[in-house]
Amino acid sequence: MSVEDEIKRFVSGKNFKIGDFNILFNDASFSFNMLYYLLNSVNCKLIYFKKTITPLKEIALLSLGSGSERIIVKITMENANKLNFEVYSDDLQLLDKFYNEKLEVIKLFSNKVKPESKLIINKYIDVLKLIDVALYNLLNKNIIREIYFNVANAREILYKIFEAEKFDPLLLSMASSLESLRKYSDEQILIGEDLKNYGLKFLQWKKEILEKIAELTGR
Repeated sequence: MSVEDEIKRFVSGKNFKIGDFNILFNDASFSFNMLYYLLNSVNCKLIYFKKTITPLKEIALLSLGSGSERIIVKITMENANKLNFEVYSDDLQLLDKFYNEKLEVIKLFSNKVKPESKLIINKYIDVLKLIDVALYNLLNKNIIREIYFNVANAREILYKIFEAEKFDPLLLSMASSLESLRKYSDEQILIGEDLKNYGLKFLQWKKEILEKIAELTGR
């Protein structure tokens, strides 16, 4: 399914606004990550994600709200020199309010990132994206193997970030979840209470990662 078709699953696609984002530190991938973070929240749900290396291109769709009050955010990075976001909603008032609020957030915080903090912020946002993808795979009832590797990769990045803090509660929680996921068949699909429990756990991780990035960016 194309990005446009995915958008139209949730909104008409007729009402939208476009914003540009400057490439920070001459690093398009980091800039995409920053925009992904600034437009994200605990209540946002990833509904589409695609990345290619040659040519360098990254696209993400985030969904917020439901029904007539749903907002869809599209973030696009192409060829390492163009980065923008689009906001869609069938409610024009809601569209204007969300777009203007996010525009202010982007202007305020994108220039506050210090060069010495860039690497660790980028790693945390990579973890955020992996948790979002794990949630996407969980909610779309994809097989255990896909969820497991998202969580395992996220934990590996965090393990390297924390270094001396190997007993951080977030790391321990991820390790516990990986252990419990191994009890299922690779091809199994989570349903019912299992799906709900893992979903709540992943959302808690997302909340904690967002808080860690906020501390580093002064948000």
